[in-house]
Amino acid sequence: MLGRRSRPSFPTVISLLALFVALGGTGYAAITLPRNSVGAAQVKKGAVRSAEVKNRALRAVDFRRGALPVGAQGPPGSPGAPGADGTADAYARVMANGTLFPKGNPAHPEPARGVEQSDVMRASDGMYCIQGLPFQPASVMVASDSYGQELPLGNNYVLSATINVSGLGSCPAGTQVRVTSTRWSETAAPANTDHAFFIWFEAG
Repeated sequence: MLGRRSRPSFPTVISLLALFVALGGTGYAAITLPRNSVGAAQVKKGAVRSAEVKNRALRAVDFRRGALPVGAQGPPGSPGAPGADGTADAYARVMANGTLFPKGNPAHPEPARGVEQSDVMRASDGMYCIQGLPFQPASVMVASDSYGQELPLGNNYVLSATINVSGLGSCPAGTQVRVTSTRWSETAAPANTDHAFFIWFEAG
């Protein structure tokens, strides 16, 4: 009587599979490797060379600084248009009562340019109306002038300037710029109060 055929044990099957992979695993992996399964961790350092990189596939940001050669300097460009001379088209130093700072003062020998006394009017407390300028201002800047003020009260003022677009309250028709001086105090509510100021104008 013939005996039963013995089945291979589990360790024997695993050993045969390992031998099969060792003998033909390279070709098997190349065929069954999933798409996008190889990353930086699987690439050996120095394995990627110029031959493995597609032409024009890299960008400048892919290289470290200084790795790319610098081209020769190009020819100089044509000169640009001359800039402004750095001075305002008109300016004035105005006293608290609305009069221009007097000429001839060594501290400010030219207190106004392009602004006449007839151009400045004190309309009410802390409110000044400016008109008669030979141009329509496109921008204006105003700053506090503490000349003749007792500190620290002389610094408790906020100055603002508004260009006339559709009329300025408290100023007559034709006013180009209105200046408002507001005094602030810890003991009283803010109120418009006369105060000296510097003002600069730029034409459009």
